[in-house]
Amino acid sequence: MVKKLRKRALCISLNQNRTIKVVESWMNRLEQAPERHTELVQVRVCTKIGIECMDLDPKKRPVTQHIIDRLDKTASADYSGQNGICSSLVELQPSLLKEQSGENIGKLADESLIKDINEHPETEDHCQQGQENADQWSLREAQDTEQQVNRPGTSIFGSKSSFLEKLKNLNIFSRKARRNFVRNGGPHLQNVRGLTIFTKAEIKKITKNNSEFLGTGRFCKAYKGTLPDNTMVAVKTFITLSNSLRREFEMIIEFHKELIHKNILKLYGCCPEMDVPTLVFEFAANGSLESIVHGSKQKLPLDLRIDIAIGSAEGLRYMHSYANYPMRHGDVRPNNIFLDDKLTPKIGNFGLSRLYSLQDEMRLQASESSDTRNQLMLLNMGYMDRKFMQDGHVTLKSEVYSFGAILLELITRRKNIFDENRILVDEYRKVYERKSGRAMFDKEIATEDNIFALEEIGKVVIECLKEDSKERPDMTEVTELLVMIRRERRLVKARNKVITTSVPSV
Repeated sequence: MVKKLRKRALCISLNQNRTIKVVESWMNRLEQAPERHTELVQVRVCTKIGIECMDLDPKKRPVTQHIIDRLDKTASADYSGQNGICSSLVELQPSLLKEQSGENIGKLADESLIKDINEHPETEDHCQQGQENADQWSLREAQDTEQQVNRPGTSIFGSKSSFLEKLKNLNIFSRKARRNFVRNGGPHLQNVRGLTIFTKAEIKKITKNNSEFLGTGRFCKAYKGTLPDNTMVAVKTFITLSNSLRREFEMIIEFHKELIHKNILKLYGCCPEMDVPTLVFEFAANGSLESIVHGSKQKLPLDLRIDIAIGSAEGLRYMHSYANYPMRHGDVRPNNIFLDDKLTPKIGNFGLSRLYSLQDEMRLQASESSDTRNQLMLLNMGYMDRKFMQDGHVTLKSEVYSFGAILLELITRRKNIFDENRILVDEYRKVYERKSGRAMFDKEIATEDNIFALEEIGKVVIECLKEDSKERPDMTEVTELLVMIRRERRLVKARNKVITTSVPSV
């Protein structure tokens, strides 16, 4: 218990010292800034007040009324002698201040924050939990303060108080959002063509304060939302990435925005102002392929399964061949294929799933526990070929292998890892080599009319799962094979229908 408290205290102390250094650095910058910027005078005063409020000695901190008086004085100060600037700061609206020199302040803030984040990443990561605790303790202290000063005209939380409103008017509360904006790659992402940058307030409005929870994935939480034009979306909040992977996260978002295809989940935009990366995607009403195949008892006719397989193959083929340059998904699995209201498959989490898997793998590899190392092996086993298991390198042909594993799940309706540690692809190979894969087909669809098509699909599976990646087909060939199976199946059905209708009834 003592050790935990010492650790928390150390983290809080580090954050306090770091904050003081950052504020002092800002003061030095502001003192050197041109005096003609009226809003900088306000910032100087607020920064000084902030330093005093964070004094380690509580006795030296200013009282609430003193702060209000100083803010009043700042807001009503006369600066008419400074190069024609208007005589009262009260007359200057926030929008006008931003128009006059907001761009310069924004650039200064971005440069300062980027430098600060890059120079002190370890404090950001190791003391995050401590900061959360400190925030909670600060909240308790604020509540105690409210009880002590909750008298007429003195409450800092009362409806008649002007304290919070004055700070709000001076944009004090935007500092955390601005820091998150820089930390999550906002300055770069706002230049990505076609990508909408949402504010934190807009995200809250879109999701109605996260009122409709869709579910939790391996690396994100999803909430249902509605855009102003009534478009349904899924807002995903991702777990925090390590500093070393943040730039890669930005690049993935940029690449994802370039992918426009009916079988690729559309990315509308992102919100860098949130504490964790938040992305806004097209809404998939029927969830993931994983949940449909393995998490429900919904009947899935063979024709529907073939359509899902072809749609998924089309999406991968587009990424591999028809985009501006070949792109790898990085983690082709059923839980990264989503189904809309018409059960049309949409490949999602392009690059993101693999990025977070890398973070998990680094964590597990650093562990000395054999259980966690086994967890790492099971994380990839069944969907990744031997080459990936050896060197961790994802190729286009390794994603063909992954698709073969998904195709096998569709015709067997068994999980890739079943009966504890049995791997589906290995079991199917054994059965197929002895005779055929018929014994493992899903009984729901293994009827006499479907057997031929199922066996043909089984052959495609075997081609995709070949050990030598050079012998595997590419996704264009896989798609063509599946389309031929569907076309042949439709021709047979049409022929049988004609024969049935032409036979006279007795």
